[in-house]
Amino acid sequence: MDMASDFHKIGGYEILVPMLTSPYPQLKIKGAELVGEIVQNHKDCQNSAVNINIVAILIGNMNAENLNENVKVKTLFALSCLLRNNAYAQRVFKQKNG
Repeated sequence: MDMASDFHKIGGYEILVPMLTSPYPQLKIKGAELVGEIVQNHKDCQNSAVNINIVAILIGNMNAENLNENVKVKTLFALSCLLRNNAYAQRVFKQKNG
C-alpha cells in the first residue's frame, strides 16, 4: 500500500492515461495491470484514479470491438480492483454507463 501511495505522490498517475489510450495493445495491457495493482484495496488510490477519468477510459477499452482479448482481460481486472468496496467509484461507473 505504501508503494501505491508513493507512486501517486511522485506523479506516477500521469503515465496511466497515455498507457491506457495507447494504440499498442501491450502498453494497454501493462497500463491496466498497473491500475489494478495500485488501486486494489486502497481507497485513496481508487479515488485518485477515478478523479483522472480512468473509469471512462477502462469502459471504453472494454467496449472496443476490435481490441485484443488480453487487453480486455486486464481491463476487467483493473475495473474490478477500482470498483471493489468503493461507493464513489461505483457511482461514477454507473454514471458512465458501465
